[in-house]
Amino acid sequence: HLKLPIVEGIGVGNFGSAVHAPNENCLVEDYFKVVTWVIKILHHI
Repeated sequence: HLKLPIVEGIGVGNFGSAVHAPNENCLVEDYFKVVTWVIKILHHI
């Protein structure tokens, strides 16, 4: 049940990085998205 949101969050982040590769801000945003998901996962455990 927890795998779907994780995949969607990281998938969207990777897609954003691929589309806006030159923009470092997008990479930073994606990094924080992943960190946010990890924190959410840890809270559910």
